[in-house]
Amino acid sequence: MQTVDTKVTLAEVGELVEEAREERIARRVDRIYQQVPANSCERCAEYCFNAAQVHPIEFLNIYDALLAMPELTQARLAKRLIEYELLHMATLDLTCPFLERDECIVDERMPLECRLFGLYPKGDYAAIQVESRSANEQLAMFYARNHRVLLPEEVMLHEVEQCQNNVQADGKALIVGDRERQHVHSQLFALGEQFLPEEWQSSDEASFTSQYAELFFDADDLVELKVKVIKEYQSGGKRKTLDKLLSTSGLKF
Repeated sequence: MQTVDTKVTLAEVGELVEEAREERIARRVDRIYQQVPANSCERCAEYCFNAAQVHPIEFLNIYDALLAMPELTQARLAKRLIEYELLHMATLDLTCPFLERDECIVDERMPLECRLFGLYPKGDYAAIQVESRSANEQLAMFYARNHRVLLPEEVMLHEVEQCQNNVQADGKALIVGDRERQHVHSQLFALGEQFLPEEWQSSDEASFTSQYAELFFDADDLVELKVKVIKEYQSGGKRKTLDKLLSTSGLKF
């Protein structure tokens, strides 16, 4: 398995970051985030299990923050992002790659999904859990039928309970309804339409890790690589292919 030549792609991302700085995209994204009500989240990191789904404009916004970090931090994060993307379906031992010492290292650019966590009405969050479980079951069937990989049931059916600590001064739960959530999401999408090139625009969210990995691998190669890494891992916890990839692929921002 070889990585795809990404010099042009990475260069394009760098150019977009420069344009985003000139257009003050980070400030415009932050103004959208400010519509999410302030809450009592203590940043305990107890619920930071999955890599968040992000809009393309959020991906670029976070990527910009990563470029400002020290080189050693960038190198560590690049490896962690790919490790998570390739292996998270096979183990519960991985958490969000941006979590370090129980702190979010992109806290100021935290994506909308994280900002809204704990603010869903109970019924809405339960519905999201059902949708997530169904999607994971479909994913597990895809890998079983097409690649003869049995993804662990404890991973595919793992659920993160919604934080119960977000309350208002009167003690009532602080919630953001579906209409309000969709309004904020639509603004991020609209900003992406205004700023991003057409090939970047999408109404669908994807994890930061998957969007980052796609800078280095095309879709088919990425699936094949996941299959190989997961099969090795399920064979006694081996990581030969993954560790070699992380040490030789020249991953960077």
